This record gives sequence, structure tokens and C-alpha cells, in this order.
Amino acid sequence: MPSREVVLGLTEAENVVATAPLAEKLGFDSVWVGDSLLTKPRLDPLTTLAAAAMKTTKVKLGTAVLLAALRNPFLLAQQWATLDRIAKGRTIMGVGIGGGRYTRELFEKEFAACGIKFSQRMKVMEETIEILKQLWSKDHVNYNGKFLNAIDVSLNPKPFKDPCPIWISCSATEVCLRRVSRLADGWIANILHPEEFGQSWQKIRTYSKEHGRSKPPEPVFYMYLNLAEDRDKAWKGADDFLAAYYNTKFPKETLERWGPFGPRSLVTDRIEKTIANGTKGFILHFASLKPEEQLKRFAKEILPSF
Repeated sequence: MPSREVVLGLTEAENVVATAPLAEKLGFDSVWVGDSLLTKPRLDPLTTLAAAAMKTTKVKLGTAVLLAALRNPFLLAQQWATLDRIAKGRTIMGVGIGGGRYTRELFEKEFAACGIKFSQRMKVMEETIEILKQLWSKDHVNYNGKFLNAIDVSLNPKPFKDPCPIWISCSATEVCLRRVSRLADGWIANILHPEEFGQSWQKIRTYSKEHGRSKPPEPVFYMYLNLAEDRDKAWKGADDFLAAYYNTKFPKETLERWGPFGPRSLVTDRIEKTIANGTKGFILHFASLKPEEQLKRFAKEILPSF
């Protein structure tokens, strides 16, 4: 859902919400919205998903991804439980630690504004996940973390789904893969070639067994794409969009990891290779200044094949 595009002047808030029933009508399984306060400003994700929940009945509603460490965990627990009740259990909370690989200074400013040290955001996110799961499933929660604490806290009402699934987004670093295998209900992979995805997925499966989990997190792949018969046109469209979206220009190697950008055959090939390497689904982000056109084109040209 193009929530950042409102700030970029490409659409209006009501059009963002309208993306959800359109995607449902076109046959997609879920709709997702991003999150950022200062670095990549956009519509608030929880408010946007609540509006989308009232316009849909089937699609799942997720964040890709929520910067959970920016938020008070107890307020977040209540807000998400409310959203999940409105959506009748259709929510998936995808969380991440935020950037730093690109425009690090902007992310440091963003976390500092919310009272969180940038270097501590990973641990704060982990503790937030642990508290959320307890608040959603138990009463009289006691938690003693390094950064977060709770003494005899009970959250009501509980979510419609007990507990709500929490997915973690990351690429292929060992510490991130181990975090996913230990804490997550799903893994949102990004910035990976299909083969790299497959290798990382095997590691998560192994680490999950080491943690005594009966099944590993559900693997999904976050994929940028731009559909166009002219590959140069697709690349330029994606390059222009991503530069505006992230406030920086990216090298070709990064774009190749995020792609595909080009004709139907190229997109289908990347999807098939990623499926062969273990993904159970895709979160699609149309790298285009006209995302609704891309959404409709994908539904017509690509979706029927899968």
C-alpha cells in the first residue's frame, strides 16, 4: 500500500486505503504497509490498516515492516489488539530494526527522537516482541529485561487471534537469522538473490531445531519489481522511485538484488527461482511512480500463473 507516496505527492490518503479492496478484488492474499516516522515519512501504519480492515473481508493485513522499537510496547500491544479485533484476526505484525546500511544518520535521528539509542534498537525490538506475546496471551505479566520491564500488567481486550503472529524482517547475517529462528512466527527476507535466500532458509530451519521448535518460521520474500516490456524503461522507473523513496541513489548491484525490473518473463523467472529455494509467499513492492498500474498489470500478467 503506497503510504509513503502520500508524502512524496504521488497520491492521497483515501487512494492508499482503496488499494486494499482493489488488491482483494484482484486476487491477492494480503496487503502490507511500511513504517517510518522521520527517515521515510508516511501515513501511520496502524491507522492505515484499521481503515483498510473496514474496506475488506478476506485479505490479511500486515506491516512490512513496523519499527517496533520506536513504540511503547504496552501502547503498541493495545493498538495492535484493537486492530486485530477490527480485522477479525487477519493481522500479521512484521517488524524490523530499521536501516543503517543507507542514510544511517537519518535513522539515528529517528530513533533518538523516540528516546532509543540506535545501537540498542535490536535488543529493544527483541524485548518488545517478548512482551507483546505475553501481553496478548496471558494476564498478570511480569517481565524483567535490560530495557523494558513489566510488573503484574494485564492487557484487555486481547486480540481476536491469540496470539497475533509476529514476523521478523532481515537479510542474511547470522545474528539476524538466529533471531528469526528464536523469536519469529515468520521470516520476511529482503535484499537477497534466490540462491542466497535458499541458503539462509536452510540455516533458519537448522537453528529453529536447535531452539527446540517443532516447525520453523514461515518464510516469505519481500520483492521490489517493475513490470515493463522495455527493460531499460523498467530499470529507470525503479531507479527513480527508489531514489525518491529512500532519499538516496543505489548501486546497480543493490537494484539487482531487489529486482526484477523488466518484462513478464524476467519477473516470472525470479519468482519461480525463489519458490524453488523455499519461499511460501511474496510481499510485492511496486518500484514505480504509478503503483496502481503495476498492481493491475501484475494481477493480469503474472498472478494467474501462480
